[in-house]
Amino acid sequence: VFFYVTQVHVGDIDQTFYAHRFMDKEFGPARNNFRSLAETGKESDRFIQVLGAMEFLGSKKLCHYHTSWKQSLQKAITLNIKHISAYSLTWEETTPLWKDLQTGKIQAVDEDTDRQMYETAIEILHAAGLKQYEISNFAKPDFQCRHNLRYWQNLPWIGLGPSAGSWYQNTRTTNTTNIKQYLEKIEKRQFAFEESYTPTPEEAACETAVLNLRTLKGINRRQFQSQTGFDPMIIFEKAIQQNQQAGLIEVTDSNIYLTKQALPIADTVECDFSTI
Repeated sequence: VFFYVTQVHVGDIDQTFYAHRFMDKEFGPARNNFRSLAETGKESDRFIQVLGAMEFLGSKKLCHYHTSWKQSLQKAITLNIKHISAYSLTWEETTPLWKDLQTGKIQAVDEDTDRQMYETAIEILHAAGLKQYEISNFAKPDFQCRHNLRYWQNLPWIGLGPSAGSWYQNTRTTNTTNIKQYLEKIEKRQFAFEESYTPTPEEAACETAVLNLRTLKGINRRQFQSQTGFDPMIIFEKAIQQNQQAGLIEVTDSNIYLTKQALPIADTVECDFSTI
């Protein structure tokens, strides 16, 4: 059995000094290695895809964060990256960053600025030939992440290692987070599941719809019915009608997908498809 690397995920927080300091991370050495990986990718595109995750945050000291965001994107483009994931950070209550937010040392980007930065990313990356194919993901032709596409189609996939999740044989599982327990289970040729859950057909249909809508192609009506056994136009009739009226959903003979207007508020629209 042969294995080879097809993707290298490299996270790069906003390129300013303060962003690095707030995140307690040093990115200098990583960025140099990242450039080498990107150059390697040029010579061996069949075997390696370099993915960059550009994240943004706001603070009182980061008064030019929108400008910095543009600079970060432009620097990534100069590396001839084939795939970029661009999204905003979420606040985790157990982190130093969260404590700084609560004490007023930093402040969150307001919704309008967050939306402007998202739209800026779409504009800059599109101009560089990185086509948006999912809410937060952009790629050169033929460089979409195949694993993620399978995930958004809600097709079976298997995760390996501690904490890894899987969706296989209509069951969702999560491996134990404890490395010692994981190894003990594997050595005994046992599953290392910590959680296991089998959704109902209706729940699986809703999960499929929500995941499909993350992609710009949205729900393929024929594939959805074949995969779930439900006609999306029937089970999501109310959600489709109300979002169509609001200009957030487009329906064709083959697909149901988010409009450009809906992309920045995709989570809100997807909630309407999360239950039936």
